[in-house]
Amino acid sequence: MIRLYVEPEAEEELDEAADRYEAAVPGLGQQFVAEMRQRVHNVLETPLSFPVFGDADDVRCAHAIGRFPHLVVFMLVGDAVSPTVHVLAFMHPVVSQNAISSFTRPLAGRSSATRRASRVGGCALRPMATRARGRG
Repeated sequence: MIRLYVEPEAEEELDEAADRYEAAVPGLGQQFVAEMRQRVHNVLETPLSFPVFGDADDVRCAHAIGRFPHLVVFMLVGDAVSPTVHVLAFMHPVVSQNAISSFTRPLAGRSSATRRASRVGGCALRPMATRARGRG
C-alpha cells in the first residue's frame, strides 16, 4: 500500500485556496477540497501515470481534471515495498518561477529546473512576476 505525506506548506496552500473559494461562494471551498482529495486519491492509485514536472525526473504533477485548475505536485519516494507519495504543492497553474524552482531544485537537485518555461512536463504553467501573497 502506498503511503501519503503532505508537506505542511502544501496543506497551507490548500487551506488558503479553499478559504478564497469559500469567501467567493459559500460551499465552493468545500467542493475544492473534495476535488483535491479525489485527485490525491488518483495519484495514490497510479502515481507513475502522471507526467514528469519540468526537468526534475522524480517530481510529477497531477493536472486539473475537474472544476478547479490546481495541480498536485508530488514525488514518489521510498522503495517498491514501502513507497510514499510526497505531496509538495497544491499549485494554481499561474505561478511564479521562484515557486517552481523552490521545491524542484532542493529535492531533485536539478539547477535547470529554474529555466523559464511555458509548459512544464505536461502540466501547463505560465510564469508570472513574483509578488507578495495577499489574502482577500
